[in-house]
Amino acid sequence: MKVKIRTFAQFREIFGGDLELELPEGAKLADILDIFRSGPAVQRDCLFGDDGELKRHIIVMVNRRRIRRDETRDVHLAEDDEVALFPPVAGG
Repeated sequence: MKVKIRTFAQFREIFGGDLELELPEGAKLADILDIFRSGPAVQRDCLFGDDGELKRHIIVMVNRRRIRRDETRDVHLAEDDEVALFPPVAGG
């Protein structure tokens, strides 16, 4: 199944824009995070801390619904789902 990964702000530069991943049926959000965890260092370092866990300030959404860090292993994906990765945002 195909899942679209949307990246924003500096993540667009790091990931080279939006991506489309081919995943097996029954894949979970955690499977996508595992792909990035084992990918190029620049991608891994922007998303994960030294402990290998998703950094607290990273916002992850699936189909425009925010996902908590502790939910990533429970979120099942389907064909044409959209995963969005947001870096920390500041301003006012």
